[in-house]
Amino acid sequence: MNVALRFLARNHQPTAFDAGKAICRFFASNGVALADTEDLLQNVVIKIMKNLGAVRDGTFFNAWIWQVARNCLNDHFRQT
Repeated sequence: MNVALRFLARNHQPTAFDAGKAICRFFASNGVALADTEDLLQNVVIKIMKNLGAVRDGTFFNAWIWQVARNCLNDHFRQT
């Protein structure tokens, strides 16, 4: 899986790696091609890493990851 997700899982939240796999399934279930799911996951990880300081309460980290993923999916469909 993605090196950035492993970094997040090791250094921030143990749920990040599992969320990455689930996010790929989420993208695929919404009609995104397999090659594009990996690109979208990279976009999610980049946005997470850039904005990690904005997360104040670790309790909602998983929900925040999913919101970033939904936003990336919406951006993807807007561009196609």
